[in-house]
Amino acid sequence: MKKLLNFIALVALSALMLCSCSDPGNDIVEPLPELKPKPEQPQPAAAPPDYLVMHYTQGGGDLDEGIISNIMQVLDEGSNRKVKVTFEFKLSADLQTLADLKDFDGTRRLTADDNAHLKGQFKSLTNNYPQIAREEISKCTSQLKSEKIGDANYEMTSSEALADFIKWSKEKYPKAKRTILVLSNHGGGWNIHTDGKTRAILYDDNVKDAHLTAQD
Repeated sequence: MKKLLNFIALVALSALMLCSCSDPGNDIVEPLPELKPKPEQPQPAAAPPDYLVMHYTQGGGDLDEGIISNIMQVLDEGSNRKVKVTFEFKLSADLQTLADLKDFDGTRRLTADDNAHLKGQFKSLTNNYPQIAREEISKCTSQLKSEKIGDANYEMTSSEALADFIKWSKEKYPKAKRTILVLSNHGGGWNIHTDGKTRAILYDDNVKDAHLTAQD
């Protein structure tokens, strides 16, 4: 009997201890570890373009449709990771004041990257060179993004102006592996120019037929 009483007492004592341990007021709650945001992974650097094509051109009397068509063809194709294109251009004197070509007045610069929204927009026009309707040009080029750097009297035929365009283009794409400079306009080939001494290209009828010479 004594053993039975001792057993009952032991069970009661154990139950009492269990109840006291489960008291919510005595529970010790460990704080949750602070969740720290994962550091952002650095994005891989874009690969440098293989080519930078710098297109330097002006109308010179009757090459304006060719200039506009060339710009449209480039923008229609768009640039890509391997090839980047910049333009500096000026139309002939007769076209500088036409309302439907207001987006081409003065002397301007642009990049194909800045006009990516025009990719695929000019196929119907570039296939019709040189008979491009002015109203179609105006309709499409009203969305053109270009930087006006001067009026029609800006002297693109100076070596300083050409050097500044090259510098601007290289600042846009400083890591290009190779560069190509395109000079587009009337030229005298390798024939002696009218002054009897030099050979010339890039005739500008906005500035009294100024020209860029081989010496420049």
